[in-house]
Amino acid sequence: MALLDRKTIQIGNRILVDIDPDIDYVQMRMGDGAGHEVTERIKKVDLYAAVFALADAKTQDALMPVRQTRMMTFERIHNVQMKKDMKKGQILKIRCHMDVPLQIEESLKGIIGDTGQRKAAVGTILS
Repeated sequence: MALLDRKTIQIGNRILVDIDPDIDYVQMRMGDGAGHEVTERIKKVDLYAAVFALADAKTQDALMPVRQTRMMTFERIHNVQMKKDMKKGQILKIRCHMDVPLQIEESLKGIIGDTGQRKAAVGTILS
């Protein structure tokens, strides 16, 4: 799920999480049902670390950030006419390989291969 706008997510009956993609923290409001409310600001990196620590090994593997780059290789042959150390007029062919990135995707390992979620969750830098 890509988060483009500010959202408020309710967890259970008593926890509200206010998420803004432009700031580096989330604001959590927790109530006890009797009208007492506590509001805390938690850094996104700390919240991610807590979720990562609670997950099992398979889920942790899926939560690992990865970068996938699709490349295109160009091969060009340059013809060079030599004037010394070879027979005059003899042509030397030099191969030149260039790797050009077509698309760079950054996402979580668990969703980078899923094309259905890729459009929503992955930022494409080059296309």
